[in-house]
Amino acid sequence: MMKQLEYTDYQPVQKKYPLSILLDNITTPQNVGAIFRIADTFGIEGLVMCETTPVPPHKRINSGGRGTEKTIPFTYFDDSLNAITHFRAAGYTIIALEITDESRPIRTVDFKELGKILLIAGSEETGVSQKILDVVDFSVHIPSFGICLSMNVATSVAVAAYEISGQKS
Repeated sequence: MMKQLEYTDYQPVQKKYPLSILLDNITTPQNVGAIFRIADTFGIEGLVMCETTPVPPHKRINSGGRGTEKTIPFTYFDDSLNAITHFRAAGYTIIALEITDESRPIRTVDFKELGKILLIAGSEETGVSQKILDVVDFSVHIPSFGICLSMNVATSVAVAAYEISGQKS
């Protein structure tokens, strides 16, 4: 008979993938906390908070992050373009998570071939800004089969992190 495991019964395999996620003007602390948990779940090497994105310690980030904000490395840049320049110089492929006229469905990209990746998630209201789209290597989108073209930013990051870490496993 199947039984649900308790936390003490489960021993996850801990891995880190060469994937960092840049949060550009994500203003809702609960989304930031959720993305910390997602980063922990999918072995993301770190988060990059930019511009108006709140950073820990923050009550709502801590609540949503369930302690992962203490274990996932993060940095802060007051300008997203400076962060991108920094990561590009370190050899990262820069990818926007945004539906555009040139974006690729996420499952069509071979992430194993890309090495280190900086994935950019944009504002809950406006998505990834044009100033960032102008400098990324390319953009990916999560195909929608409904009438809505987008989903919550934390949910989008979860889907993308699952796909990328799965390919890099």
